[in-house]
Amino acid sequence: SDNQLSQLSFDICQLSRLRSLNLSNNRLTELTSGVARLSSLTSLNVAFNPELKELPASLSLLKVMRRGRR
Repeated sequence: SDNQLSQLSFDICQLSRLRSLNLSNNRLTELTSGVARLSSLTSLNVAFNPELKELPASLSLLKVMRRGRR
């Protein structure tokens, strides 16, 4: 969160035990489809990335994730 990231390294997809990924408040323009390999992921926050227009369809392959509250 708040790291001014413009892209996410594909290496993060190797973290198979990662449960929560907070990428909010950055400058991401796209999210790698490899995120779908994070089989333990239950929480993904990509809020406030103004240039991020869509999420990869492969995210639908992940198990049900908790829906955040606003």
